[in-house]
Amino acid sequence: MPEPSLTDLLEDVFEAMANARSANELLSKAASGFAARLGLDSAQAYDLYASEKSTTQFQEFVINTRSPYVDNKMSSYSAFPELVSNFNLGYKSSITLPVFVESKPVFLLTLLSKQEDRISSTIQQLLVPAAQILGYAYVAKLERDRNINLARFFDASFDSRIPQFLFKADKTIVKANKEFLAAFGKTQKDVYGRPLNEFFDISQEAFEKAKLNGELKAKSANGKAQFRLLVNQVSSNMFHAFAYDVTRETALEAELAASDQAQREAFLLIDSSTSVLWASKNAKKIFKIESQDLEGKKLVDLDPEFSLQACGSFPCTRIANLNLGNGMSAEVSLSIYKNDFGYACVASGTSFEKYLANIQNYIKAMAEFSNDAIITTNSLGYISSLNKSSEKILGYSASEISGNALTTLYADEESQRTLNTAMSIANEKGSAGNMFVNLRTKAGEELPCEQHVLRLIDENNSTAGYMLIYNELATKRLIENLQDELEKTERQASNYKAESDLKTQFIYNISHDLKTPLTNIKGFAKLFYDGTFGELNDEQKRHIGIIISESDRLMQLIQQILDVAKLSSGKIKLDLQKVNFADLGENPSIKSLAEMAQKKGLAFEWHVDYTVPEILADPNRIIQVLVNLIGNAVKFTEHGGIRVNAYRKGKNIRVEVSDTGIGISKEDKAKLFRKFYQLQHKELTKQEGSGTGLGLVITKEIVNLHGGKIGVISEPGKGSTFWFTLPIYGKKRKEKQQKNSEQEQQSS
Repeated sequence: MPEPSLTDLLEDVFEAMANARSANELLSKAASGFAARLGLDSAQAYDLYASEKSTTQFQEFVINTRSPYVDNKMSSYSAFPELVSNFNLGYKSSITLPVFVESKPVFLLTLLSKQEDRISSTIQQLLVPAAQILGYAYVAKLERDRNINLARFFDASFDSRIPQFLFKADKTIVKANKEFLAAFGKTQKDVYGRPLNEFFDISQEAFEKAKLNGELKAKSANGKAQFRLLVNQVSSNMFHAFAYDVTRETALEAELAASDQAQREAFLLIDSSTSVLWASKNAKKIFKIESQDLEGKKLVDLDPEFSLQACGSFPCTRIANLNLGNGMSAEVSLSIYKNDFGYACVASGTSFEKYLANIQNYIKAMAEFSNDAIITTNSLGYISSLNKSSEKILGYSASEISGNALTTLYADEESQRTLNTAMSIANEKGSAGNMFVNLRTKAGEELPCEQHVLRLIDENNSTAGYMLIYNELATKRLIENLQDELEKTERQASNYKAESDLKTQFIYNISHDLKTPLTNIKGFAKLFYDGTFGELNDEQKRHIGIIISESDRLMQLIQQILDVAKLSSGKIKLDLQKVNFADLGENPSIKSLAEMAQKKGLAFEWHVDYTVPEILADPNRIIQVLVNLIGNAVKFTEHGGIRVNAYRKGKNIRVEVSDTGIGISKEDKAKLFRKFYQLQHKELTKQEGSGTGLGLVITKEIVNLHGGKIGVISEPGKGSTFWFTLPIYGKKRKEKQQKNSEQEQQSS
């Protein structure tokens, strides 16, 4: 194949620019074209510009050096985990280079080859300018797509029935939709370039706060309407705002506030058990205790002779002699009315029936104008009505959803179980509140809410239905979940003993004081060795090579210690994939150990029974387990051979690594899987270098993390067989099957 030129690589860029439908497709096609032109096997592009992705230590290193990173002899002891993973996939050479546009990192380009020493200086010289051109093309394409999407978003958004407008940072209006124009009786020509203060009475201070928290209340310029403005910053000089008319809601709030100032009566909502669900703020004037202290109490507990059943029909008036404790009592006259919410009461020294109509209107208005979604159902849980906020929040109209089962609005089984539990509690106590559920909107999006359930009764004191109030609390739920996780972590931390505390501090010191600078030492030494900063003579390259070799060895020791800590603390997450054990025998790391055994004069056999299916596991971690066990077998065997055998056993597979080595005593077997324990091997004619005593600990933790078991069968002088099992369908499936089996046993 003729040597490619820079022109060839730029042709790939221009072709991708002409055919790519998106910026990501442009990046992918151009990278693949580079690999094909240069005769390499694979291309990867990691975007750093379009989204806020986290970067690994290797990626940070390449970005900070601002230079290509070349590894022409990749191995299982390479400096970075990404290189080790690619080596396990069969790659031997790689180059990773960062691409910057106007000093901002745009993407990382990685090209891989299955041959050693494949990344030449010529390839580097061609890739750097070609990738830079690709970077400018990618940013231009991405910004163009963003502008188009933004324009489409505002075009679609402006078609909605909510008044909206765009305005500049100098508070002049650029564009308004039809609903906004209708609300103010203007044309598009009338509003363009006009200042906001011609439409809304907004102070500069309120405007600045709105830019920070996105919301403010404002009167119309003529003072006849109240608006709630939701402001979003579109660019450095452009803002978008929704204008919700809250005139009626504001008036309702004022009326309710006025009711709290009443001098001779207070207002209550109670359920069929006489529990106080809500009390007006002026309750203390009648009941002698604060409204919040009255809420939750039962009137029958305060006056055993009080009874709703004695009313017969409603409305009715009852006298209650309430024992409030601490020598306090109150005699009140309660005018009681039955409504859709339970019972409304006007409490006073005498009956004031004229206030009953007002309180009923207040309750209905609260539901209609509440910002919370409020839904009522019949006794069987089928939707009978919903307020305006429900329609806005969920996206359904009353005609679309009425008559459907309430459970159809719940996004998952756990939320449906929570609903059933809440209804059971409400049937017993009249209400159930502060329960988190996930609803599903008409658009298919999940909506975290705080759910409150009230039981509605009929004239016979039977359940007539339910009222459900949903507070949309996505942020609150997130905080609660984080608090739960924090409390769980704190409980676990409190159980750690002195050894765990010491380990944590030790690992912290290792991570921050050794690994990070060691990585930099290895990385910069590699740059010196490759001639990035100038050619070295043979003596200098030999010394630099020693630094790289010793860095690899020390990195391996540190990585083992960190692996133990991460596995023990549960910080490592498995990358579960389908794994074929027959294919693992061809892995470069396994092949390398087989060659090591043969050079030592040992036979090596890899056997996978035909009954072994593909399993769900982390292939890199399983290879790590096999490398540890096979490596130990090679180390402790002088004559004979090593056999790896895998076969199916029930719902698991069992893997055995057998050797004809020196064997293990009963005392040593009891200590094998302890941290830092190293088996003494005086029987060996050739002593191997000492390790860390962590290999088997790591192996056991990985097997446990998969839901499997590990053990050893051995006698001194008769060799050893290390075995481990793995569930075929993964740990979660295994745990679910065990749980179902236990439930069946209990039911029988």
